[in-house]
Amino acid sequence: MKLRFDTYTKDCGTAMNAFDGLEGLTDNLTLSLSNWNTKCYNLHGEITSEHVETLNKLCGGKDWNEDYSEL
Repeated sequence: MKLRFDTYTKDCGTAMNAFDGLEGLTDNLTLSLSNWNTKCYNLHGEITSEHVETLNKLCGGKDWNEDYSEL
């Protein structure tokens, strides 16, 4: 099963680390800089259920949120 994810962080190093860790495990992986209202990094893509634990380890901490206004 494929799952879509879409999450934000304000830390560039955290964003790059997650991108590097997920590259090759995901489809349509995208990392972008958003300057709308506040500067943050948006990471989104699709991942199979077998790699969800890796996604949670890389993007599940306090530096990440699905709502950029909650960062």
